Amino acid sequence: MPVWIQGAHPSVQQGIVRRTACVHVPNTRQAGQVCCEFSTQIDIKNCGSFWVYHLQPLPTCPMGYCAGYLEPCPPGQIGIKPQCRDLYPRLTSLPVIRGPFLSPAKDAFHFSCEVETERKELQSFKVMWTFDGQEVPELTTTIPSMPATLDGNSNLKGRLNRNIGCKVQAFFDGHPDTPGPVTVSNNTYWAGIRVEPRYVKLSEAEDEKTVDIVFTVPKTTCPYIYPEGCLLMVTPRTQAVRQGIILYLYKATYSLYRIGDYTAYENKERAFEVQVRTYKCREGRNVTCICGVAIREYDDLIRIDSCDNLRVGRSSVSPRITIPRGHLNDATSYYVSKDGMNIVVYLPSSSEVLIKQHWALDVYLTIPGSDKGHGRGLCGTFDGIECNEFTSRDGQRVDTACEKSDQVNHMGCVPESFTESWRNNATTSLFKTVPPLMNRQRPTVYCMCSNETNAVVCSPRGDVTKKILQCQGQAGCYHAGRTFRRRRAVADDGIYTDEDNEVSAYDPEYFKDYRPPVVSWPTPSGITEQIAKDMCESAVRKSQTWSQCNPGANSNNKTLDIEECKLNILFTDSNETLAGFVSSFTTSCQAEMATDPANYEITPEGETVLKPAVYKETCPVDCLTNGHCEQGVCVCNSGYMGDTCQLLAGVGLQLGKIKRSSICDINTRPCRKIYVEASNFEVSANLTCKVQEILPSGTLSASAVFDDAEFVTNAELACYLPDAKVKTDRSIKVFAISATGDGQLYGNTVNLTVYDSTCQNCTESGCKILPDTCLINDLCYQDGDLNPKNGGQQCEVATSTTNWTDIYPAVTSVELHGPNGNNYITCAVTTLDTNPTASFKVSWYVDDAAYQRQRELVLPPGGRQAIFSVHDLPSTGQVNWFGTL
Repeated sequence: MPVWIQGAHPSVQQGIVRRTACVHVPNTRQAGQVCCEFSTQIDIKNCGSFWVYHLQPLPTCPMGYCAGYLEPCPPGQIGIKPQCRDLYPRLTSLPVIRGPFLSPAKDAFHFSCEVETERKELQSFKVMWTFDGQEVPELTTTIPSMPATLDGNSNLKGRLNRNIGCKVQAFFDGHPDTPGPVTVSNNTYWAGIRVEPRYVKLSEAEDEKTVDIVFTVPKTTCPYIYPEGCLLMVTPRTQAVRQGIILYLYKATYSLYRIGDYTAYENKERAFEVQVRTYKCREGRNVTCICGVAIREYDDLIRIDSCDNLRVGRSSVSPRITIPRGHLNDATSYYVSKDGMNIVVYLPSSSEVLIKQHWALDVYLTIPGSDKGHGRGLCGTFDGIECNEFTSRDGQRVDTACEKSDQVNHMGCVPESFTESWRNNATTSLFKTVPPLMNRQRPTVYCMCSNETNAVVCSPRGDVTKKILQCQGQAGCYHAGRTFRRRRAVADDGIYTDEDNEVSAYDPEYFKDYRPPVVSWPTPSGITEQIAKDMCESAVRKSQTWSQCNPGANSNNKTLDIEECKLNILFTDSNETLAGFVSSFTTSCQAEMATDPANYEITPEGETVLKPAVYKETCPVDCLTNGHCEQGVCVCNSGYMGDTCQLLAGVGLQLGKIKRSSICDINTRPCRKIYVEASNFEVSANLTCKVQEILPSGTLSASAVFDDAEFVTNAELACYLPDAKVKTDRSIKVFAISATGDGQLYGNTVNLTVYDSTCQNCTESGCKILPDTCLINDLCYQDGDLNPKNGGQQCEVATSTTNWTDIYPAVTSVELHGPNGNNYITCAVTTLDTNPTASFKVSWYVDDAAYQRQRELVLPPGGRQAIFSVHDLPSTGQVNWFGTL
């Protein structure tokens, strides 16, 4: 570090002068100091032809005084003219990012940062890598030559979806303290996943659009960047805009008073159809209601039937769900509420069907916007044209019965020619037939991120919690594919089975000629139109969505709801329909609010979802019977429990009558599954049956068998049984069966008797041994059956019905011994028979053929050995087989 003089040398006349001597100390510059980070005072005298210096000692070795007469190099260079050189290497280009470059093995890749300089030797480079313009200190490196490389496998983990760039500083070897300026690459590279196009405008009426997902780094190296697995989750940020009502059905109300199986909605282009089954739901007033729903999309068919129960007034029993083909597409799912009364079906097309049961079935249907112009049925044409909603099935007629404003005989609008055109016969009814297989390809799989497990979960169903139609309290509903098992319990011939194959006793074809009578009011009990209207308005004001959807809240269909409610009360002459009306009002309100973009919010993950107030902060109507609602949670009164406060606390799941019978003959059924009436439970993953054998002493077996219960309805469960082994262990087994809904508290027990009817005759009151049969060692045998362990014994009823009867001495073994010292071979017979008069016949064989020279020998009574001399054998051959009788 040379010392330089600050100021000029003195003249001869100035004599001795004091000057400041400066030293430039790199990287220690402070404000106001320019190349003079260290200074000291020196004296100078001009002696005419030379100068004299009085120098002070310097504090460190690298500092030194220099003297000479040559001119130093200009700023930015070092040395003495004319031998000047740059302080740092000169770059002739800006840095450039290139790559990615894949390794020959295709298991690694890298990027390069390149730059050009005037000279190629005695220089080094400091390279800084940037992501979105930000330097990453741990990736900064110093190299003797360019280009620099960035390994993708090790350095991109956690840094994807950013622009990669680089910065470069050059310096001469040995002079890292005087580097050149930082130069920034004139380009960057987006490393990650690019979505093209970035924005998509999609109308509800459109089916789908394609978005390309482009990987800008080699996908073969993905496991190195993400060792957990290379799964891609795309979460679109959506913004909904309402544009008129062209995608909503024209809201027309009419009445259907006929009985049959009708097509409520269909779109033949995607093999989608919803049919409803009606019945006469109020004797004496002749009102028709829905009691069954059949849903089909391509090869999936689901039947939801409550007709037999509703016809006899058992409206508290939930519908029975059947899958005629035995299975559903992976993308089709259905959920059941904990009380079994609400069922929601989600289909691959994004169609949703919600069924709610009160005194009848209410059906709600949402369909994709792509159905516009293709949908038709009792629900209308779904084409945005108001005047053709009542178009017949053949498309040739439009019923005009509802164009008149008069309500003749209080029957309301009755477009019967329209409704009857959508009636189905035995060959088109989905309740009676299963359509031929279409073998449609597997649907698209949807993926979503799990914030709880930090993993990606893929499913053909998508996220059912974001649907418009919700199973009341989604957290309290269970998916059939996860909770409800269906085991095969039938032989190939379909006869030997435990299945409760109840054939519906109700066939609407028996009532197809039904016509509703002319009615008038007041009703027999004195209900007038005004009274019915007041009852409806009073009930609906208790709905938790009244503030959002009352007629004063800009809703245009709630007056029609009141009209329907009024007619239901008048026709049934009862207020039984009010609970269903309030529930229907709530569901309709929620569905309507779901069409308004203002009722959606964006989550921190970028998802657009319904606000909780739309569907989570309401309680089922049943909650109000034994409890009250607090922010969507049903709070139960003392003594009650459950999601809707319908269960008695501390009682447990109650079992009733075993269907078919409480006795099971192993010769007519497998006896591995029973269907039993049940109550005081909710549908849950904890439904479990406990089976314990009742021993002949009357005590319970110390061991119990636990297995999942199968939900049938909210009044019926199925329990699986262990193998009773009445053919091999004991001819009668009695099992005590109980069940739990929460996995802890078990309720009462019911008994099932499994028996072998070969010798037992069992009834509900007990079992008796059949005549002309044997019961030996607690097992059943018919007259003449052989002892499976001793072929010399049989069941001989004339001799004994409790012990085996000997047929002939039973031989347990035959052994050949010898020859002995006297050249005799001995045949020894072993038998369990102790009768001293038993005799045995012995035949000798040589080379598996009877030896003719030795005749058969009958041993004397009590004899067990036969002797044969080897001298009587042929010269060759082997005594290798013999027999006894």
